[in-house]
Amino acid sequence: MTEKSSILRTGTEFFKILKFIAVALIITYVVQKTGGARLLETIKSADVGWVAISAVCFFLSIALGSVQWFLLLRFQGVNVTWLSCFKIYYLGMFTNALIFNLAGDALRIYKLKKWKIDVTTGFLATFLDRFTGLFVLSLYSLIAVLIIWQKGWFYGETVKPILFGTLFVFLGFTAGALAIISRRVSRLFRFFFKMMGIKKVETFHDKLQESLAVYRHQWGKMSLIILTSCGIHSLRILGHACCAPALGVAISCWYFFAFIPIISIATLIPLNLGGWGLPQGISISLYNLPGVITAISDSPLSTDAVQLAASSITFLPSAVFYVIMLMGGFFAFSKFQRKDTLNLKSAFIERLK
Repeated sequence: MTEKSSILRTGTEFFKILKFIAVALIITYVVQKTGGARLLETIKSADVGWVAISAVCFFLSIALGSVQWFLLLRFQGVNVTWLSCFKIYYLGMFTNALIFNLAGDALRIYKLKKWKIDVTTGFLATFLDRFTGLFVLSLYSLIAVLIIWQKGWFYGETVKPILFGTLFVFLGFTAGALAIISRRVSRLFRFFFKMMGIKKVETFHDKLQESLAVYRHQWGKMSLIILTSCGIHSLRILGHACCAPALGVAISCWYFFAFIPIISIATLIPLNLGGWGLPQGISISLYNLPGVITAISDSPLSTDAVQLAASSITFLPSAVFYVIMLMGGFFAFSKFQRKDTLNLKSAFIERLK
């Protein structure tokens, strides 16, 4: 091992330790502020029926997510079955739960490579799967915030940072979409890579553009992908929304469509482990905003009660979705796993090298 690689590995391990400490501090602060025992008791008292509906919504969103990934692969001419895509996709969700939010994406590409499918093809399908979802989430949040603003449900100056923030994110993803479908913008990127002498990146960029040709001007196919993505994220948002009546808390569904995209995008920030950490801190802050929670069963709207309700609505759906993701671990040790020679343990070890 060279000195340079040794320094890089030490830096990576140090960052992992800092990340773990940061996540632990965030979760500890949030739980202590609410009261761990009270929070646990509130979650345990949740209506089982509503929690079950929430779990079904989350599971269906994963199944529909695998359909979207399957379609993106088939549009590139990859001969793969939906069931195989579902197994890999679910295994990727399991990996997300164990490591970090993008680990499952890397595992999906790794699996396709094992099937002798070009890395660029796998990367493009997985990237568009992720990008389309983020674009739809930013659109959902912007529309919901505008509706809430129009109804006058936000108090004082609260709406401005949220509105401008969601608008900025949406415009960012819109610009990204234009960069993907515009040949002129693509040529600018290629010129930049060539000027910088980054040959490997330039070659990868050329392959990526060849693959993107499959999607350009295919408005019918891309419309189907966007509609599928809308279905995926509507189910996930409804999964969160179902936890409100389960806890006896009254919140307009528009707030979930406004806030869940913000929380979901926050999972891309590396201050979380398996989706736990910064997203929960942001979630509680948003639900704590004045006027969001309008009623709590058998309790007045005191500051402590709203804080407890906001924490419960944050942790209950997170826990339900986490359990559903962990169920994907079945495919890590099933006959499917052995037959297709994907060694999850080896993949994790390889990543740590």
